[in-house]
Amino acid sequence: MFTGQQVQQLHWDRPGPGDGVRVVCQAGAGKEERSFEADKLVLTVPLGVLKAGTIQFNPPLPANKQTAISRLGMGTLNKCCLRFSRPFWPTTVDWLGQIPSGSGQWSEWASFAKPLGQPVLVGFQAGAAAVAMETMNNEHLIASAMESLRGLFGKGIPEPIGAQITRWHSDPFSGGAYSFNALGSTPTDREELAKPLAKRLFFAGEASHPMFGTVHGAYLSGLRAAAELHANS
Repeated sequence: MFTGQQVQQLHWDRPGPGDGVRVVCQAGAGKEERSFEADKLVLTVPLGVLKAGTIQFNPPLPANKQTAISRLGMGTLNKCCLRFSRPFWPTTVDWLGQIPSGSGQWSEWASFAKPLGQPVLVGFQAGAAAVAMETMNNEHLIASAMESLRGLFGKGIPEPIGAQITRWHSDPFSGGAYSFNALGSTPTDREELAKPLAKRLFFAGEASHPMFGTVHGAYLSGLRAAAELHANS
């Protein structure tokens, strides 16, 4: 097994006795190029990677599939996970929220005190506010999250002892959190994205499933792609 390989090219329609797929990778800056060959391949990269065009398909993907990739949207939902020395919020509930006076104010929080028994709160930012927060440093974001929590529970709450913050939009290996039905897209776009090519290149991932934006949709798309591969073996 090879890890840390960044896919640059995917040759999926190779004629002749050596037909199959070939994946060309770059292990990192200054690292030697490496290629892998297989009879068939299941591609599970996020929609954001396909939209960014960082993988060169040879030959190019069919027009219908490119249109589907273009029309579907890739959204951003970021999280600020804060761990405290003790819970200062009601531990019998899972969700905490407020109606903010403006956008980008951490209005929704999930508590992990009940399901995990840990003093952890997870705040959510979506849409334009989520994209904008990725340009800020962690200290600024933690301060803004704590300001929201102090508005809910008072100024005497403790400071967090640990934090983890996502930045899905600027992550080159995701390009967002999950897909959504953008204006102009239709359910058939997801069907088109899921279609195999040349009985050797199969597509999976949440964007290729009707239950998009969910872990179970991603899982079920993998089962579907595996069944398609098996049927074409």
